[in-house]
Amino acid sequence: MRAAKTAQVWQWPAPRRETPPDQTAQRRRPQVQPVIGLAFLFLTGYLGGILVCRSGVPEFGILLADYYMDKQNFTAFGSVFASMAAALFLQASAVTLCGTSAVGAAPLALLFAGKGLLTGAAAASVYAAGGARGLVVYWLLTCLPDIAVLLLLLWLSQAAYGLSRALFQIMLGGGTVRGALKVKAKMLLYRYLLTLVVGVGCGGLGAGAAVLFAGVLL
Repeated sequence: MRAAKTAQVWQWPAPRRETPPDQTAQRRRPQVQPVIGLAFLFLTGYLGGILVCRSGVPEFGILLADYYMDKQNFTAFGSVFASMAAALFLQASAVTLCGTSAVGAAPLALLFAGKGLLTGAAAASVYAAGGARGLVVYWLLTCLPDIAVLLLLLWLSQAAYGLSRALFQIMLGGGTVRGALKVKAKMLLYRYLLTLVVGVGCGGLGAGAAVLFAGVLL
């Protein structure tokens, strides 16, 4: 009896089972795939905006080109910064609202495709109006804030998609882990606030650069 008890006391602990690499990849893949898909939709919309302006620049493209080629729109730092901050707030709020809906994946896709379409149309319209020089000036004016906002929105959309997917599963009658919905909602709110803070900082830098480049090149 004592020998048996001693053997149980000094029994080596069972080795821990590590998650196979393929299972880990399967868990991470659903979180990365929506972001990649939205980025692809943005690029598709960007190319679509360029193609739309090949046959003829539409009215909204002419308005965009006139705005970016007008030096008066980039003389005051406050107005430039306010416009960039307002655009960031509206886009981040739209992504967050999509996350609070069970069918938010579809509006998210339309949002990024439309953003790409407008960005591509603006670049093509500026090129049609000002040539290569106008396009370079346009990129210098908008490159930093546009890239920063796009990356932040993609990061925010990951949390928005996760919450929307959980709500969709509940709508179909599927169960969810207790407390998981609350965690996803908190994550979305945290990323929304952080997106605004970081985006405002990048907008300040972008506004300063835009005023500087516009004063020299326009």
